[in-house]
Amino acid sequence: MAGVIAGLGFLAAMPYVYYLTRVAFGQAMRQRLAPRSVEEMLRADLVLMGLAVAITALAGTFLAERYGLPGLGDLRRLRRALPVLVPGGVLLSASTYLGFGRHLARRVPGYYPASLGWAAMLMVKGALFDETVARYGGMTILCGAVRRPWIANLMQAAFFTIVTARSVGFYGLSFGWSVAAAASLGSSAVVHLALGLAYARTGLLGAALLHLVIDLKYVAHALLAVARPE
Repeated sequence: MAGVIAGLGFLAAMPYVYYLTRVAFGQAMRQRLAPRSVEEMLRADLVLMGLAVAITALAGTFLAERYGLPGLGDLRRLRRALPVLVPGGVLLSASTYLGFGRHLARRVPGYYPASLGWAAMLMVKGALFDETVARYGGMTILCGAVRRPWIANLMQAAFFTIVTARSVGFYGLSFGWSVAAAASLGSSAVVHLALGLAYARTGLLGAALLHLVIDLKYVAHALLAVARPE
């Protein structure tokens, strides 16, 4: 099972790396990496992502239930959680997009894809790769260290919120203390906490479904871009 989860996560991440380096930010990447080539960075990133998803898939598969987490989860538990996961995901999707996502999309063209195909790719990548690494593996490992799922959830949410803040430099933005920045970080923390809670209650299947629903904002943005081309 670990091999299947890792394989799906890695396959979902590959188009994302291509999108960043070839479609959305290709020119900026070539200028930033010179004299290194984009191909070198792409290969290095794929190796690191492959290692990350393999290690975390193994951790989730073999350690989650030992630490009191549901691991992969099951369809029965997932069905029971649907009345919470789907509306909750829609609410988080709408609030994060309307709150700051649409403004970020204007400042950083490409962060939100303008095509439905790439938007769907981001959704799949978030559900399969991000949830395997962040919750199935990362939160499981943290739970093994602290032995309390709720503490592990707080820790993973804090860690990935910091990662989000540090990643803005990749898109040519500088993080400063402002109302907008605080709202962005606060929203990121809430989303990661919700995903961690979904994992703790329903397993990887529930967290992946919630992530998929939250990332419907990418599809909504792409539909708006198609409807109102500039």
